[in-house]
Amino acid sequence: MLLLRVAFVVLSFAFSNAAPAPSAPSWHEGRDAPAADWVKGARVEGSAILPMRIGLVQTSLERGYDFLLEVSDPTSEKYGKYWSMEEVHDMFAPLEETVKAVREWLVSSGIHDSRVIHSDNKGWLAFDATVEEAENLLQTEFHEHQHMHSASVRVGCDKQAAPSRYAALITNST
Repeated sequence: MLLLRVAFVVLSFAFSNAAPAPSAPSWHEGRDAPAADWVKGARVEGSAILPMRIGLVQTSLERGYDFLLEVSDPTSEKYGKYWSMEEVHDMFAPLEETVKAVREWLVSSGIHDSRVIHSDNKGWLAFDATVEEAENLLQTEFHEHQHMHSASVRVGCDKQAAPSRYAALITNST
């Protein structure tokens, strides 16, 4: 019996301190078909720098219409009491847990915390990344895309993925 208890304690300790299993990717964004006016070209060089933005799931969006009506309806106590930009940002800001979790994902993926900026409107985490870092982060490949009717060239990818434990916290990435 004592041996069984010792084994249980040892196994419990081992499993509680084991490294977490990698999260399965969850496709976050993708194209069903290529854009009609753009031609996919060469892969972008791995050392090129991309400005990256990760959109965070916001709170209270479902209440936005009601908030708008409150300040727009002459019969409302809140009529004409328009919100400041800061009040709007605070009302719809992502949960702190969301910001913390996504930031931790970025850091664990090799993006140093000092490079990550939380936007003034609180809805985005922004950083510059090499193409190699961005490809590893989003499990994708970046290519040049040439516009068929102009000289415009853009960088893009066909699909992006985030680990499933973070995908529900992200609205989009640019």
